[in-house]
Amino acid sequence: MDRQGARRRLRRAGPFAAAVLLLALVTAFPARAETVERAAALLDAGEVMAAIRIIEPLAKAGDASAEYLLGRTHLDGIGVPQDFTTAARWIARAAEKDDARAQNLLGRLHAQGLGVERDTAAAARWMRRAAEKGDPVHQYDLGILLDDAGMGAQDRQEAVRWFEAAAAQGHAPAKTSLGLAYQQGAGVPKDLAQAARLFGEAADAGDARARNNLGLMLARGEGVPQDYEEAVELFRKAAAQGQSQAMYNLGVMYENGFGIDRDEAKARELYAQAGRTGGDSATDAVSESGLLYDARLQPLDMTKARAEDFAAAAGSGDPIAMFLVGYVEAMDETQGGGAGRAAGWFEKAAGLGLPAAMANLGLLHIRGRGVPQDYVVGYMWLNLAAAAGLAEAAMLRDRVGATMTPAQLAEARELVESRWQAIRK
Repeated sequence: MDRQGARRRLRRAGPFAAAVLLLALVTAFPARAETVERAAALLDAGEVMAAIRIIEPLAKAGDASAEYLLGRTHLDGIGVPQDFTTAARWIARAAEKDDARAQNLLGRLHAQGLGVERDTAAAARWMRRAAEKGDPVHQYDLGILLDDAGMGAQDRQEAVRWFEAAAAQGHAPAKTSLGLAYQQGAGVPKDLAQAARLFGEAADAGDARARNNLGLMLARGEGVPQDYEEAVELFRKAAAQGQSQAMYNLGVMYENGFGIDRDEAKARELYAQAGRTGGDSATDAVSESGLLYDARLQPLDMTKARAEDFAAAAGSGDPIAMFLVGYVEAMDETQGGGAGRAAGWFEKAAGLGLPAAMANLGLLHIRGRGVPQDYVVGYMWLNLAAAAGLAEAAMLRDRVGATMTPAQLAEARELVESRWQAIRK
């Protein structure tokens, strides 16, 4: 029954038949005002399970927006375990119904081989369908795919056209990428003045990459008058946004006294920061993170806290006390074997559903502290912690996941499914 046909039959029917048809119409087409929109608001508020209860039946009934939201929920993996395969399946259903958000996202999944086979031709095809609908974010994403030689679908002239379309709508990252094309003469004739203009517009809008790139042009006097002081200011702003190249470039300015007082110690500090942001292993991905503490608890004074203070309650089965014993053991570097004992306590607390214990157990596995180093198991525990609602774990999980192979991610997903069911019981 389609909506228009149902309305026509309702107009022609008598009172009793109309009531029957109205009931059928309401049953067949749930009121979206109380469905997808409400679910989206619940997701924004972090009420993931409440949102899923609304959108899951709608998705199963074929509502494209609900399919997309359900796919995103499984992809984000906060409130439920991250599951690329399930996410891709729902997103593909919405993409087939011409949902632009789903088409763009399905293309990105194909480009990365997450939940679907890595297929750059399919990635370009889906992302192009989304970009043609006019959203500058989708146009920019397609441009990035076509600009990247490593993706196997490089067409820099087409990439420039999509960057231009997105930039015309004020999309700052697209202006930066278009500026790079003009700076390099990639897909367009080389034009340094145009590159500097585009970098400047994007930098004014707060784009860190543009700030770094324009800073380099100013430091070199490339297409613009040389201006060390302005370059330093741009590098400083980009570095504060976490841009690793800007950290390194600012270090060069400090080391040589270009546009700023010479400071070799500050230069070394910046070089170290830039290096730490560029690691490509799972261990590198969590190198800046200490262990996570349960935010619901009173802060511990680590100069006085002892594992024995919580041991009795932990032995009686209190998961919070188990967590605290593990935390103190792991943080006390003076005790031999502390990390191994901590892992045991974290695992007990994790089995009872404590998210911070899950996250810390994952970090110990990734670092190989007190347990064998195992990225798959570490990722699994971070994924479970994120599914239990710990946002910090989701951030760390995504960093680790970016360093893992599709096969490792698939193996971790299988482990997550069995563990999640056990924890939820």
